[in-house]
Amino acid sequence: MKNVSMQGCYWIMDTVNQALPDGYFDMTLTYCEGEKIDLKGAMAYAEDAEYQMSLGNPPCFEVASWRTSSGHVEEFEVPEEYIEEVG
Repeated sequence: MKNVSMQGCYWIMDTVNQALPDGYFDMTLTYCEGEKIDLKGAMAYAEDAEYQMSLGNPPCFEVASWRTSSGHVEEFEVPEEYIEEVG
């Protein structure tokens, strides 16, 4: 079985936070800070990547379009250096 290492979770956190908008203007044109993910959020994306590996796919995860600065679904593949064999 393959897992994403803790260093991989930090990579995910950094990568996803770079894809998120810095902030936005709400309906009253008030600037609001963008929501960044923490380590717990990164671990949830790591679980998605681990699930993909269990299906024989690359260790990928998607960030929903409503969360990204591009407004599109963005897919990321965890680099092999952050994948460890367990078991």
